Amino acid sequence: MYIINQFVDKLEEGIIIINNMGMIDCYNRKAKEIFGIENDYPLSHKSGSIENGDIVIISNNEIGMDDGGLVQEDLKSLGLIEDIEIGDGLLYIGRYGSSPLSKMIIPKNKRSGVKTINARLDNEDILASIDYIGKRLLIAVGDSEFSLNYDYGLGHLVILDKNYDIKFYQARGFTVRNESLKEILSGSKFQEKNVVRAEIDLIGKHLLDVHEDISPISEFIATASGQKSVEFDNMFYDINSRPTLCTMRRLNGEFQGGFLKINDLSEVCRLKDERNRIKDELENHIRLSDDYELAMEVFKDYVGDSKKVRDLKYSSLKASNMDSNVLLTGKSGTGKNLLAELIHKNSKRANEKFIHINCAAIPENLIESELFGYEKGAFSGALSTGKKGLLEIVDGGTLFLDEIGELSYSMQAKLLEVIQDKSFFRISGNKKVKVDFRLICATNKDLVKEIKETNFREDLYYRINVLSIHVPQLNERKADIKLLVKSIALKKWPDKEYTFSDKYIKELMRYDFPGNIRELENIVERSVAMSKSSIIDSFEEYSSVEAKSEAGSLKDMMEEFEKSTIISYLEKYDNDRHLVMDKLGMKKTSFYDKLKKYGIPK
Repeated sequence: MYIINQFVDKLEEGIIIINNMGMIDCYNRKAKEIFGIENDYPLSHKSGSIENGDIVIISNNEIGMDDGGLVQEDLKSLGLIEDIEIGDGLLYIGRYGSSPLSKMIIPKNKRSGVKTINARLDNEDILASIDYIGKRLLIAVGDSEFSLNYDYGLGHLVILDKNYDIKFYQARGFTVRNESLKEILSGSKFQEKNVVRAEIDLIGKHLLDVHEDISPISEFIATASGQKSVEFDNMFYDINSRPTLCTMRRLNGEFQGGFLKINDLSEVCRLKDERNRIKDELENHIRLSDDYELAMEVFKDYVGDSKKVRDLKYSSLKASNMDSNVLLTGKSGTGKNLLAELIHKNSKRANEKFIHINCAAIPENLIESELFGYEKGAFSGALSTGKKGLLEIVDGGTLFLDEIGELSYSMQAKLLEVIQDKSFFRISGNKKVKVDFRLICATNKDLVKEIKETNFREDLYYRINVLSIHVPQLNERKADIKLLVKSIALKKWPDKEYTFSDKYIKELMRYDFPGNIRELENIVERSVAMSKSSIIDSFEEYSSVEAKSEAGSLKDMMEEFEKSTIISYLEKYDNDRHLVMDKLGMKKTSFYDKLKKYGIPK
């Protein structure tokens, strides 16, 4: 098993393998990290238990929701008689069996910012704090600091003896050692910590010598021995206040036993929290109206003056001033492409390249070489000189990935690595290429739904979705239709002057616009083309394919109807071409011929 253990030590998932007697054959580094079986203790202390007169320091972010399920009844030994509700935070400095010296009860609806208490005993300064922003519990005694990070409820504890020496402190792995705050306060014995111990070797030990007989350990042993058959995939467990997904299997054949894999979700949760924090800051900025007019001027090319568009432009201005990744969401035809380019033009990278990649337009077998490039001789047909990829070309600038929801799962993993490391290998390359770019992504899909259906990676979602900007549909901002119509006409016919009557505008405003601004452009162009004068008076008269014979021949009308139908279906089904082909009963070749014929983007 030596070679296997060397290999699994390099994995990012925790791996535990036991034989059918419950003896450990493999316990990799990641599993030790998750369960806290590490030797990074700052100070040594002997085993023992709490006694009357010991000084107790507590930092607990969620009473009752923590690792041991601490409740008010357990706190009587500390002289805490106030009402403490489940979910409240607690900071405490005092003596066991006596009254508190300093305390703070933090109601669950006021758990924010950083909360701190202090006390001075003889010559020792003692501090306890909860950082609800950074999710960190801190206890300091003199020059010694003991901290724990958390994702969920956690109780942090330090005990001093009567001489103010460290008698016990909480550290990673307390769950493994059966040392929750509740258990220690109830008199349970705690284990020794020794900073000079060598790395803990678990191979050959029984699993219950390392872990308490609780779920999922008990099920793991029973499954490995064949007593039960409790196999599962990606079941959620809170281990040492780390969110994890566990997978368990029974091993048969020459080696009989069990296999447990643990995926640590802490990084995903951290990214989600960071994204929410930045989002909250952005929303707070939006409440300040001083820069609204500046945003309207800077983003004037995105036409509109409605409340939704003003908010959109303000959010985009703030995003321009930051260098974080941006995710633009919204239906097709709402103007996400234009908005991405405007964010770039008003950012600190404005003088660098802006590269737009439509992930749905590049075949899956080509997108990797387009993005990463390749070395000479990488594959049949490759250029003899090799080729730079778009990631290399965009260095210093902004990369816009449109329709990112269309990327394959394998390409998502490769993109995630680039975002995290800011480096990549060309195809067949052995030298990492360092890059620095700002990433903007757009999608018309519900990526949260795609994650649930395992079509999109959750970790990638939180990497790209640092700043989220939703682009409203046209039927949510109909007050902008008059401005949009004038802008479309000026752009398409700069040398001609057309007048759009109030009646025409009102008829447009009654229409639903499933194709958003893109459909409005088609309707305006069709209306002008069919009009006999420079005054456009009726949307119904000039845009309906069956309204007037003046619209052209029967063939022209049928083709117009066919084009409108295809566009409408593409918008209705979020540009899912396979679904549209199925709904329209069209074969692939015929469908793509129609797209080419009518100039509909692929």
